[in-house]
Amino acid sequence: MKQKARRLKQTHNAAIIAVLPQLALLTLAASLGLIGIGAIIGTRASSLPQIYALTNIASFAVVMLTPAYYPIEVMPPALRPISLALPTTRAALLARNLLGIGSYDTAKHLALLPALSAAYLALGFRGIKWREE
Repeated sequence: MKQKARRLKQTHNAAIIAVLPQLALLTLAASLGLIGIGAIIGTRASSLPQIYALTNIASFAVVMLTPAYYPIEVMPPALRPISLALPTTRAALLARNLLGIGSYDTAKHLALLPALSAAYLALGFRGIKWREE
């Protein structure tokens, strides 16, 4: 029995190691989107205390609205569209699929994750240009 459990654990560990490069790419793509959101906040805020307040609110929202700790289905329906507007949500849903604990539309989320991240980065860079002028 112990040998069977050990074999199962080794198989599970090998499966996780096999998806690490894909998880790293998901993390990178979501991080780029968060950088864009940070740039948007930083360029729109008028003072340092306002930046701190807005980033605290944004950090809390990202943590609570990203379905990393729970499935998106248990989130109140009114909050799901806001959650789906975050690149971290798309990355979390794709990660769940990779780890075999979700069955979400992979193609849709694979298309939307880089699109959302690029959109937030573009808005952030546009805000930086606007602030410089």
